[in-house]
Amino acid sequence: MTILSVPGTYNVRGIGSAASPWLLRSATLDAITEAGASVLARLKVALVLDLRDSGERGVVRHPIPVHHLPIFEATDAAPHGQSPVSPVSPYGETLEEIYETILYARAAQLTQAVAVVADTPGTVLVHCAAGKDRTGLVVALTLLAAGAAPDDVVDDYARSTTEVRLFRRDLADAALRELPLTEEEYEAALSLHLDSPADALRHVLTVLDRFGGVEAYLVRGGLTIDQFHALRERYAASLGTDPDTALD
Repeated sequence: MTILSVPGTYNVRGIGSAASPWLLRSATLDAITEAGASVLARLKVALVLDLRDSGERGVVRHPIPVHHLPIFEATDAAPHGQSPVSPVSPYGETLEEIYETILYARAAQLTQAVAVVADTPGTVLVHCAAGKDRTGLVVALTLLAAGAAPDDVVDDYARSTTEVRLFRRDLADAALRELPLTEEEYEAALSLHLDSPADALRHVLTVLDRFGGVEAYLVRGGLTIDQFHALRERYAASLGTDPDTALD
């Protein structure tokens, strides 16, 4: 995983070679600059996969095709990642609880997102608002399906904390200070909105084990053998190795 600088957004990482990653993840591209769009063009991004609902999206400021695939619909109760205005999420009080609920309740949407990456012949950039939670789950599932080591997937997820805290701390702080929270509740809510602790993603791996692993989870959601192979070939090519196409 390579940390990248793209003017107008943040929390950008590439999977694959630094010059030509096969998968990118980032925060929103709503404020991307011409210089930032040029970076994406240089990286040969073929598709942007936007996981936000219609109420969150701003004006598209780049020429790359966008596939909108909201993990949550506008009619759903908003997950905590969409807006830092609630001390807790309606999906749970900890990231572990939130992610577990999402894995059970939004398996079809998560699988569809992985399928989009598998079906796109070029580089895909996945983003939501901060690139932390919805993006974190989709990228984790994609990498696991592609054959990445779980420890590497956890490490990539955990890297979001530094940049999200840098770019969203003031926004979250201003919203949460308006609420009648104790200092302990404030700190817990702030962490919920800004942090990506490794243990939260490790819990995701534990939940996936209940389904028989990531392959069984995604097959149940509709991912095909050909799509698994496409992801594994792309990931193996980025490592310069032969893909292991055997599925359990």
